[in-house]
Amino acid sequence: MKDVDLEKKSKIREMNYDFSGNKGFSKEFREQVEEQKQWLQEKREIVKLREEKDRKVGDLIKEKEKLLKLCHPTYNRLEDLEKGVKIINKRIETSTITPKQEKELIAEIKKIEESRPYIL
Repeated sequence: MKDVDLEKKSKIREMNYDFSGNKGFSKEFREQVEEQKQWLQEKREIVKLREEKDRKVGDLIKEKEKLLKLCHPTYNRLEDLEKGVKIINKRIETSTITPKQEKELIAEIKKIEESRPYIL
């Protein structure tokens, strides 16, 4: 009987030794909780950085779409720009067209030339 009481008392002492009095949590458990808090904080920072990068990518995509709208729909490459201007000039010079059609073709050339700064 005395051996059982001694065993119980030693277990109680060990438990008391393991618990530091902070609401009954062991030191090891508190360390794990603190480590988890640090990981969660790092995770939040990473998520915040990712959201910022996603927002920048979205802004770049919108800017690209806006610039593509400013480019000519057919002649949207540098080589095509020069070809397009030559083709339209040749059509104006060689074809018999009405003044209205000529005006439209000149406007087309102007639109092609205006899209030049937006093409890489």
